[in-house]
Order: sequence, then structure tokens, then C-alpha cells
Amino acid sequence: MLLARSFLAANPGIALEKLCLCEPLPIPIFLSCWDLADFLKHQGPARLSTLVEFVANRLSTYEFPMSTEDAETLLASGSCCLLFDGLDEVPTDAGRAAVSRLLEDCLERYGDNRFVVTSRIRAYTGDTILKGQFTRCDIQPFDINDRAEFIRNWIALLFRVSPADVETDGSDASREYKGLTQGIETSDRIRPLAVNPLLLTVIAIVHWNRRRLPEQRVELYEECVDVLLGQRKEAEHIQLSRKVSDLDALREEQAHEERAWVRKRFAEIALHILCLEGDRDEASKAELIKLLTPRFIDQGAASEEQASARAAIFLDRQELRSGLLVSRRAQSYRFVHLTFQEYLAAWQLSNMDFDNVTEIIQARLRTAKWFETLQLLGGQWGKESDEKADRYIAWLLNQRGTTIGEQAPVVALCANIVKDISGVAELRPPTRATFTQAVEATLDAFRRGSGVPAKTQIEILDALGQLGSAVKSHLIDATKASIYPVRRRAIEMLLPHLSDDELFGLEHVWEDVSKEPVRAYLTALMERNRQRASRVVVQLPPSSLPCYHALVEWYRQTSDLEAADSRAIGEHLVTCLTSGWHRSRAIHALAAKWPDETTRALLAQRAVQDDNEYTRSAALQALAAKWPDESTRALLAQRAVQDDSVHPRLAALEALAEKWPDE
Repeated sequence: MLLARSFLAANPGIALEKLCLCEPLPIPIFLSCWDLADFLKHQGPARLSTLVEFVANRLSTYEFPMSTEDAETLLASGSCCLLFDGLDEVPTDAGRAAVSRLLEDCLERYGDNRFVVTSRIRAYTGDTILKGQFTRCDIQPFDINDRAEFIRNWIALLFRVSPADVETDGSDASREYKGLTQGIETSDRIRPLAVNPLLLTVIAIVHWNRRRLPEQRVELYEECVDVLLGQRKEAEHIQLSRKVSDLDALREEQAHEERAWVRKRFAEIALHILCLEGDRDEASKAELIKLLTPRFIDQGAASEEQASARAAIFLDRQELRSGLLVSRRAQSYRFVHLTFQEYLAAWQLSNMDFDNVTEIIQARLRTAKWFETLQLLGGQWGKESDEKADRYIAWLLNQRGTTIGEQAPVVALCANIVKDISGVAELRPPTRATFTQAVEATLDAFRRGSGVPAKTQIEILDALGQLGSAVKSHLIDATKASIYPVRRRAIEMLLPHLSDDELFGLEHVWEDVSKEPVRAYLTALMERNRQRASRVVVQLPPSSLPCYHALVEWYRQTSDLEAADSRAIGEHLVTCLTSGWHRSRAIHALAAKWPDETTRALLAQRAVQDDNEYTRSAALQALAAKWPDESTRALLAQRAVQDDSVHPRLAALEALAEKWPDE
């Protein structure tokens, strides 16, 4: 958008200020991966030539007529910024992998262009991950400062004041700002949801309309959906005021699309999409028309054909008015955000007969894409009554199976539901007792002193790992287990599901007494953000001693650090390690990487003042190896006589005999 604005306004300063891009600016070309997958399906195999043809096709659609040859010339010029949006929206794992390989080929062939590929983290795993010159950059969840800035700007627009005046004491804008900010920041249930612009905007609207924020997740989602449906109604009123001649027809449409009725249709669509096989998160327009047609017959359609036509109109209209559904060239539909699909599917289930619900979900209890909906179902029933919540938890516990792999996902689901309904619903004592026993047998296995064998803990971890971000808190617990292979494996499982701030926030890993978990964690930090990781290492206090043996080995072996980071880390290890042996290895590594005067001065100081004889010996050896001059010879001669310990004296004598044998 900023690039387009720069071009349209003939003002390159916009891109320079916001994107740090200098002239000549690249030409932005927006390309939907969803559309690309559909194009490949109809045009043939995923070849680079087909991708070029797709670019030409899209530009022509955007009213920039272009032949395939012209598109080839444009890409070859290297003057474009190719924005591939929604890799996660490509159906199936195999389809996403095929598109990823095609994008890698495109980068290799047309590498002078700029490339940006977006994807939800949930689908960016396995063969979908882009290799080669692509660098992963995560959009970070809003922190408290980001939320404050967003809310300030939002309220400034709402009250038509400048952002600087929003917090003026006594103003309406200030009261709204303080109320909304406090409602988010003081709620452990709401704050984790306010992590991106979409959800924070809807939360802000809920607060503006209701003058409060609900504490329970299902209540918040319920009101968010109501807000979106309410926006649709406002759009209708605007349309009514402008098209008086259509008043009667529009009033009839309002009767058909009254908010509660529309909500039920969305809930049916959500459950239908969720029930689709595999990892599909969209349904064809034909499927949804077939699903909705009986409802329009109930609403008085004269025939099935008329009902189908009304269903098609309903889908088109709702995409524009509520914003809950988005379409791919009107051929298939998905929810604008997975959260809304999961909530509405849970709401649909909550209004069904219990036996029918269990029939639907029994085979899906351990399926990752169902986990959040099943959790929200518990929250919805918990809001309605203690009895419904208890019956659901008790039924889940009876379905947990016999093996660890079967039990862990179901118990994790129960644990999350119990946490969600805390203070809202109560379980009967027998259900609570069964739940406690189940947790002790599975999730509590990671607790230090649990006595659960390593093999069993790994089995529990593998079962949880299949659920991904839905059980993030339990995987974090596993990084604190008493068995190091479990801790290491848990870190590896967590990586795709953690934002940068969450990843760098796992500070307890630095206190791990085993090398492997620390090494896995440090590797992950470096792969995610090398500069930030380097700063973290330099700032580690001496109290984090257990991790330093892994850090020293890593520092000795790594060769691709930025110069300033490499020196800073080496000096930090030399000065902060309390183990003389580790300090000695750090000295040799620093001397090998940075044989300059700064390092020489540090080592000369360590050779005389260090309180560990092995460190003094290492410093003398490194000085003799890297700086064999008269100054070093004099220092060696001095330490060979004056050092209080045998090892430094021996090191000095050996260095003198090797470097200056005649003297």
C-alpha cells in the first residue's frame, strides 16, 4: 500500500520514511497464493512458466493488460516487488509445498526483484517452509506499548482529535481510552486475544458499544460476532436512506436476514467447514448453497430454485456486509479469521442435542483443527450451566483411552476447559477427582520429581505436539521437565508456535544444567533473530552459569555472527564465566576469531590477574600463539618465574622454549 501511495502521489519520500526504500522504487504486484493454486489447478503443472503466465493474468485482471512475454521481461528487469499473499490459504499440505517450491524457483530465476510471502504460522510447517534465500520474519503480537498506540490512534479517529490529545484529562476520548485499556490489560482472558489489529479493532468496538469487556472468551467472541453483524445492519440503514424506491424489497430482506437468523446460518457454515476432511478451511459456493437452501425454503421461498438463488445472494451480500466471510472469486468461502469459525462452530454444537454432539466429535477429539472449537464448546456450556459443563468434562474423561498417546490430548483439552470456566462453572466432586487423577497421570508427568519414566514423558510430549499452539502452555511446562531429552524435544516442538517475544521470553532455559536444551534454544534464537539473540547472550548474568558450557561450545563453532556481536559475546564469555576451564576455552576462541590489540590487552590482563590458574595458562598460550613478539616474550618470562601456580609457569616455559629456543 505504501509503495502504491508513493507511486500514485509521485512522492518517494513515503516509501523512504516508512519502508526505508530508496529510489528507484520497485513496482508492487499483489498476488494471491489462493488464486495461484487455483490457476495451477486449471492451467497445468507447477512450472515457472506457468507462474509467469499467472502474473500476466493477474495484471490483466487489475486492468494492466500484459502478455506472458511482457511479464517475463518485467520480472527479468528486477524492478518489481512481488507480494505473494496467503500461502496458508493454499488447500492441502501437498499444495502448499508445491507452491513453496515454485516460489523458490521464481526467486532463483528472478532474484533481482523483491519478494514477500505471507502465511499464518499454523500452516507454515514441514515442506511448506520456504528454503534458500527466504528469511522468516514473524509479525509480532502486540505488546502493551503496541496496544496503547493502536488504541490511541483508534480513539483519535473515533473522537476526531489528534492522538496527542486523546489522554487529555476529563475528555470523552480520555475516558474511553482509559476504560478500554484497563479492560484489556487487567484481564488475563482478554489480553492474550488483543494481539493483532483485527481482533483489537473488534474488541475496541465491543467496548464502545457495550461500555465494558466480558471476561470469558466465549462471551467476548459472541459480542465480537454481534458487532460484525451489527455493522452489516448499519450498512443496510445507509443503503435504505439512499434507495427509497427499494424500501419494500429491502425490508423483506431484513426480515429474512434478521441478526439471530444470520448468526445461525454462519454457525452452520462454520461447523460444515470444520467437518470437512483433511485440513481444508474453505467450502465451495455450491456446497454452501446446498447447505443453506432448506433454510430459505423455511423462510418462504416458492421453489428450491428460488431458495438456491436466495442462498447465493445471501452469501454475496454477507461477504460485503458482515465481513465474516471472504470468497475466492465467488467460487469458495472461508472465514476472515479462524477464531470466528471456531467459535461459531462451537456455538452451533452447543445448541444441539448432547448425544448428537458426541457422535460428531468422538472421532475428532485428538484432531488439531478441532481442539479450539472443542475447548470453546466447554466454555459455552459452562456459561449456560454447571450441569452441561460437568457432563461434557465427564464424557471427555471417559473417552481418554488407554494409551498415553490417546490420553494426553484429551486431558489437555479438559485442562484448558477447566481453566476457561474457572469462576464461571463448577464440576461435581466425582468429575473433579477423575480430572485431577487424569492430570497427574499425564500433564503432571513433566513436573520435577514426578517419577514418570523418560519414555512415557516423550510419548506424552509427542501426543501433545500434534496439537501445536493449542497446547502451548503445556509444551512450555515440558521445557521445565526433569529429563533433558524431554526439555530439548519440547523446545523443538514449540518453535513454530511461538512469536519472537514468546521465544525470547523462555528465560528459564538458560538455567538448564544440560547442554542439549540450551544448544537447541540458542540455535532457535539465532535462526529467528540473530542480532537480538546476540544481545541476549551478552546480557546474560553470571548467575546463569549452567548454560555457559553450551554457549562456549557454540561460540567456538559458529562463524556467521556479525563482527560486533562476535567480539562482544567472546569478551562477555571471557569475563563472566566462573569456570576456569570454560573461560580457558572461551579465551582460545576469542583469540582465534579476533587476534587484534583489544583482545591482546584483555588476554594480557587475564594472564596476570585471573584467579584461575588454567585461565592464566590459556591466556599465556593464546598470547604466544597470536602475538609472538618481544612484549609477549617479556610477559612469558615474568610469569614463568612469578606465577604462584605450576600450570601457568609450565605454560610460559613451554611457550618460551617453542617460540624463542635460542634464548
